[in-house]
Amino acid sequence: MIEVQFDKVLDAQQVYRLLLDAMARPGKINTLSMSECLKPPRGLQSGTAAVALTLLDQGTGFCFLSAGRQEPDYLTANTGAAAQSVDVAELIIFSGCECVQLDKVCCGSLLSPEQGATLLIMVEELSSTEGRLCLRLTGPGIRNHCDLFINGLALKNLETISCMNKEFPLGIDVIYTDKSGNVACIPRSSSMHWKVKG
Repeated sequence: MIEVQFDKVLDAQQVYRLLLDAMARPGKINTLSMSECLKPPRGLQSGTAAVALTLLDQGTGFCFLSAGRQEPDYLTANTGAAAQSVDVAELIIFSGCECVQLDKVCCGSLLSPEQGATLLIMVEELSSTEGRLCLRLTGPGIRNHCDLFINGLALKNLETISCMNKEFPLGIDVIYTDKSGNVACIPRSSSMHWKVKG
């Protein structure tokens, strides 16, 4: 399905500004209001679709790790981006509640750390006040610390991401989106510790 309601200039610029703001202020939650009009396939949240439609183009490859079959076709039809294997894709998309294999994701190199992939992870809910999983973030862009609460993220995925980001500037950037169209980012420069309720 072609997303005729998503303006590739105005909407994409708005999403990109919100992503830049969230990446500069790790743990801050922004709302992608323009995602409400999108109608992606069942396995793709509307906020996730808005981010993917903004970041992908013919020169950017993606890998969809979750179980759905229609999502890659939807993204290719709307962006021109090609589905690729996880080891070369620049944008890796998956549901946070599913334990996925991330060991082959590109973390960049010492000469080109910026070539590390970005993870786009769908979760149930992002909150600044409460949730099952609390991420305490420190690092650039954060005064003292910032707590980000997440529902719908498997601990195994979080542990893998933490290991991948141990050798900064190598690593991956992470974008979280939830069912309400909220987005939060954690760049590879952030340090995180977590605790689980219950």
